[in-house]
Amino acid sequence: MLTPEHVVRIVLPDGVQVEGRPVELKADEMKLSVTRTSNRQLHPKGSVTVPRDAVKVVEVRKPRSKGRWIGVLAGAGPGSAIMATSSNVNNEFNVYSLLAGAAATAVGVPAGFFIGRAVDRRFQKFVVASK
Repeated sequence: MLTPEHVVRIVLPDGVQVEGRPVELKADEMKLSVTRTSNRQLHPKGSVTVPRDAVKVVEVRKPRSKGRWIGVLAGAGPGSAIMATSSNVNNEFNVYSLLAGAAATAVGVPAGFFIGRAVDRRFQKFVVASK
């Protein structure tokens, strides 16, 4: 169910939180490539093997990009609508309306991207059953 593109977050028994990508999964242990750690002295970045008995809760983040795309499109919408209505009946363009639409797009697209990225980066929590 987990692939190397997933991100796994685990709190170890000594209270250190590690985050990384799964390398190898077995019934009694999990090998992680740690990219973030709350205590570099105890658990540095790199490869670490975590026994199943040491894990109570696992948080998993799926590789997603759908939220970013939806955010970019939603951010571009208002500016595009303003620019589309900038011409009148005689096909004369209103410069101020074009500038307002461009400014709304320039602000809306990055804002939509970052809001969508925040939605994409949510972790799903799983409780590990004891033997």
